[in-house]
Amino acid sequence: MKRTTSIFSDSRGIYIAVIGIMLGVAFYACYRTTYDLNWTSASDFDRDIAFIHGNLEGNFGKDPNYVGEWLWYNPLLFSIETFLVKITGLPVNVIVTRAGVYLNVLAPLAFLTMMWVFFDKKIATAGLLAFLFLSTNGIPGWSSATFSPWLYPVCFVQFIFYLNLIFFYLAFETRSFIWFLILGIGLGFSFLGHLAPTLIAIGIVAEIMLFEFFRLYRLKDWGGMKKTGLLASVSAIAFLIVASPLLYYIAGKYHMHYVNRRPFELEDNQTNIFYLGGILKRNFSPALIVSLVGLWWFFRFFQKPLLRKIILNWWVISGILYLYSSLVPFISRNYGILLPGSVPAFHYFFYLKSLQSVFFPFGLIFLGKKLWTWLHRAWPGSWQVLNGTGSNPFFAAAILLIMVGDLPFYFKGEDFKLARKLAMGIAADTNKIAVYTFLLEHIPSDKVILCDQENSIFPVMASERKMVSGLSTFSNPFIDYNTREHDRTAMLNFLIHGAPASATQLFKKYQVNYILLNSNDVIELEKRMPLPGRLVYKNANYVILSIDDYQSSAIKPILPRV
Repeated sequence: MKRTTSIFSDSRGIYIAVIGIMLGVAFYACYRTTYDLNWTSASDFDRDIAFIHGNLEGNFGKDPNYVGEWLWYNPLLFSIETFLVKITGLPVNVIVTRAGVYLNVLAPLAFLTMMWVFFDKKIATAGLLAFLFLSTNGIPGWSSATFSPWLYPVCFVQFIFYLNLIFFYLAFETRSFIWFLILGIGLGFSFLGHLAPTLIAIGIVAEIMLFEFFRLYRLKDWGGMKKTGLLASVSAIAFLIVASPLLYYIAGKYHMHYVNRRPFELEDNQTNIFYLGGILKRNFSPALIVSLVGLWWFFRFFQKPLLRKIILNWWVISGILYLYSSLVPFISRNYGILLPGSVPAFHYFFYLKSLQSVFFPFGLIFLGKKLWTWLHRAWPGSWQVLNGTGSNPFFAAAILLIMVGDLPFYFKGEDFKLARKLAMGIAADTNKIAVYTFLLEHIPSDKVILCDQENSIFPVMASERKMVSGLSTFSNPFIDYNTREHDRTAMLNFLIHGAPASATQLFKKYQVNYILLNSNDVIELEKRMPLPGRLVYKNANYVILSIDDYQSSAIKPILPRV
């Protein structure tokens, strides 16, 4: 495991060829999943589509779905997607569905670069094998670091995390102001992209820098302390400047006062620590065992101090944040204690899965050497033949054989089979898509639409049209969700069932302009009263009514018949 002095050694071409084959296979798997799809597989993308439409209409900095509210979601990815829409002319839904194949390839490339810079080409190649094929064990990309065809922010932004670790490694090794400046810029872009990798990276940097500061203090090295403080300040200032497009709103407008805790209290059974048996069942594999051996080896024998600190801090900080974020909703639900939160726990579990790919090569090489020694003892003659040809070709061949053996399982992963099936099901609901298109083409983005929770996600949220309340996990965390949801339910109950009558005052409070109803609800409504507005759109499943100019004096026409 001794690091080579140059990546331009004789065996470099062998590993580049293997890397190219692995990336090609993974790219093909991702491409064939989404190349002909126009719609995505999950509601997360409807939120992103909403922000893109907001950008296209010149509303950056505004909440796309609540009147008069501000930006609350990390803007990096949807801003890139907006740019792609403008330069390609493709519909927003097509860009969001298909661009993941091309943008998410940055993740394995950055991971590979990190492993090559930190260690060597052999470890980097084996790490890429685990990253692309083995560590996920078929679970979806949003909960396991890999190359996914789906453009979830967590899948995309991970590449910045790996680059930031490289930046910090080079900055700390060289003590260069330029590298610390680049590090601060990288952390700022990470914050614009996703909170979880930013907190982990800042935790790694802060822990190592603080220990360095105290080391210099004990040595009475005042000059070193001053320079360390200046270097940290360069990164901090650069971070604040780059992160300001989001900090301006969540700190300047909302003062970081979280009212709706549901977005970060979301619990996922696939990664919830309180479903440990399910986690082990979904993640247990031979590759996990190899990675655990690699963790043991790294902890016991790896000697490069800075890299050791970076990797082990990554492991400890991710683990602590994962456990803490798992406890936040548990304690809130069971004991009513509201602890500060950040993002759901599975976002930190994601980076523990990434570490599985980091430790895999160390375990594989350690176990491979044990096997090599056993072969030497069992068949000395064969050992001499193999040993004489050098280990690199055989190691590279072993990497490819492991990949080929895993492919039947890999192609059945949830990112490919299940997610594609779900996306095709969404595309089949042509009536709902027709409503989405009508909203975009005929209803201004500042108009408020009253609808049920299911329709609030798609088509209303995705269209960037305003609403009373949506799904809690996709709602502005700085706005009182419970009150909005209560009022939305009251208004719909009044329309469909005739009570409570007090809900009539809420239409004016929320500036409701339109009502989107399912056809079945309209049938029930028409049994009791005239439609409470002008019919502006209708298809087999949905009806849209306009109630513009809705004032308190105009409430009587929508009261139920006696």
